[in-house]
Amino acid sequence: MGESYNENWWQNGEWLSSCLTGTNYYEVVDSEPRYLEEIRDGNLEERVHVDSDHQFIKVRALGSRESQWMMLDHDGKNIDRMEDVLGRIILAKLRGADGFFLPYDMIWDRSSDDGLAGYVMHPIDMSRFVPIRNYLHTTQAPRWFLSYSLFERIGLMQSKGITMGGFGREQVFVDQRDMRIWIFTGDSLRIGRKTGGALPSWEYEDRYQDGFLAAPRAAIDGFRERSIQVPAIVYDIFSAASLSFYLLFYTHPFVGNYYWYSGSLNPAVYHDYYQTHPMYIFDEEHIETNPNVLQNDPDQEFNAIVLEQWDRTAPELKTLFNSLFMDICYPHEFTGQESYLQVENWLQAINADGRINDNESSRQDIDFAMYQSLLV
Repeated sequence: MGESYNENWWQNGEWLSSCLTGTNYYEVVDSEPRYLEEIRDGNLEERVHVDSDHQFIKVRALGSRESQWMMLDHDGKNIDRMEDVLGRIILAKLRGADGFFLPYDMIWDRSSDDGLAGYVMHPIDMSRFVPIRNYLHTTQAPRWFLSYSLFERIGLMQSKGITMGGFGREQVFVDQRDMRIWIFTGDSLRIGRKTGGALPSWEYEDRYQDGFLAAPRAAIDGFRERSIQVPAIVYDIFSAASLSFYLLFYTHPFVGNYYWYSGSLNPAVYHDYYQTHPMYIFDEEHIETNPNVLQNDPDQEFNAIVLEQWDRTAPELKTLFNSLFMDICYPHEFTGQESYLQVENWLQAINADGRINDNESSRQDIDFAMYQSLLV
């Protein structure tokens, strides 16, 4: 988790100025920083499992006097580029598109001549939007519909030629009106660097997102050490696939047997271990050397639950999960023709799997409270 801003850094009643237009000003009305994850119930359980550090304070726009959120900048790495992003990407390409919570203005850092303090967005209506976490540990959720909607959002970004470079769970919400996914884009929207191919690539130094949905640092280091150009969409697809996997199989694709049964990991180190030792739980190709594979211990109760769902999964969806996660674990050159790079393939495979499994056999009564210590 990032460090919280000092409570005296921003003062209630202070006026902050926009760096995009000299006529926009915002009054600080609540200077106490809040985490994005806290906005629904004010309770962060097991903080070690929180994905990232999106924080905001409440401000009020000068003209409309409406309350807004000012998202705070923690490291300056992403936000320094947002002025260009707002003009070229958000305003031109995503403005007005359903399914995204977008910044619309930026604020100068009063302590710096040219630094940025944060960005402004409209508050998320939490009577309407529910965090995706609410749907991860229940068999009764519309899991295939949510997975499909999530990839629809990724497909829209892909069609616009933009990327987020991955995202965290705290950035994903469900619209209670129609159960469709909405994504909080934050400061991570980018146009990928062209490399001569059809898909843009990320500069390596741009790609250290955090959280359980981010591609593991060890994998990114592997790409860099081998000078492998990675299509930008890989990281968005990875985050979406990891979350979809969680919805369908009740667990993270890289947190399995070694964490639960055959290892000695304390939950406090789960995240660091995932980032440094990525092990896909259905990596049957390396079952002798990968202690995280569930088939190593199929009689353990939670392993058996996940394996049962996996065994009846549509082959085309299995293939997409396996090929993507294995390619992340074992870095190699990308051709740009990998099936998992095309969002349409995911949409078709999720539909195919839903036709097989979106029924009572996949909505059995599982007491997830019994397995709370195993979940991330």
